Amino acid sequence: MKLGKPELRVAAIEVVIRKKLFAPRLLLCLLGLCLSAIAQEATFTTFDPPGSIFTSPVSINQAMAITGWYVDGSNVYHGFLRNSSGVITSFDPPGSTLTTAASINTAGAITGSYKDASGVSHGYLRSPRGTITTFDAPAATETVASGINSEGAITGSYLDASGDQGFLRSPDGAFTTFDPTGSASPTETDPVSINQAGEIAGSYYGTDALSHGFLRSPDGTFTTFDPSGSKDTFVYSINRASVIAGNYFDASFVLLGFVRSCSGAITIIDPPGAAVTYAVGIDDVGTITGPYAGTDLVYHGYLRSSDGTFTTFDPPGSTGTSPSSINEAGAIAGSYTDGSGVHGFLRSPK
Repeated sequence: MKLGKPELRVAAIEVVIRKKLFAPRLLLCLLGLCLSAIAQEATFTTFDPPGSIFTSPVSINQAMAITGWYVDGSNVYHGFLRNSSGVITSFDPPGSTLTTAASINTAGAITGSYKDASGVSHGYLRSPRGTITTFDAPAATETVASGINSEGAITGSYLDASGDQGFLRSPDGAFTTFDPTGSASPTETDPVSINQAGEIAGSYYGTDALSHGFLRSPDGTFTTFDPSGSKDTFVYSINRASVIAGNYFDASFVLLGFVRSCSGAITIIDPPGAAVTYAVGIDDVGTITGPYAGTDLVYHGYLRSSDGTFTTFDPPGSTGTSPSSINEAGAIAGSYTDGSGVHGFLRSPK
């Protein structure tokens, strides 16, 4: 199953961000435009599930619970949950031969995908108590779940005879399928993030053979967009204020980050000295995190406040840092590389 997005991180397959949502959307939109996060000192906690040789945290919620996936010594992929106390639980849907986790909501429900013995992908929902429900979109030959909101609605993509299409799975299990107007045939639609209001953000390939961003409103209306001069646009996250973070290739095929405000204005994300920038995580006041690399192609983490101020960081001993998710408290989860492999980290503001 082909999905329309580039590799997000050093040795990671997918990044999606899901968050607890508090203030009204209009107020948050104004805050995202007018306020900035104050740079703070931070502490790092590093971790690995038992037996992991490669750890990839992908989503953190307000309660500081982190989900992701890891590879064990037999090169088998499993999902994991690290709770707020630091206890790590490994999990796999029944019949899984490869499990990845994509998103955790405020209640601790997790969604993601797994492959069965035939190599076919399916979606799953893991409840806060650990019960796993598997699912597939109607008529799907493969299903990939990518995001869950605080209400329990899930978005993702599925493959059928028409190509890759988007889906919305309601909390009661009902499916709505969709593709943005102007999608290529066969379709290639990749929803990645859903906010509390039910707005879905993602990317799709158009009839011009380029990737574009989209925002799907709860009534099914689509807004498509691209940063000026974009040759390909990829979306990774949306917050409660309808602010979207993502990446694009400019006219010189340089990979840059962007943030799209609730009014539709697009601002470029480009940390000082960056040759490659990913904008993957955004909180509800517009603070963005992600990895960037200079011309040496060594990746570092950054935090960009809503006023445009950048703070760069690396866990101690890191030779490559890849943040993936930020919560409302400013805590960041991600992975880093050192001499012994790839590990998870939690960056906590003091």
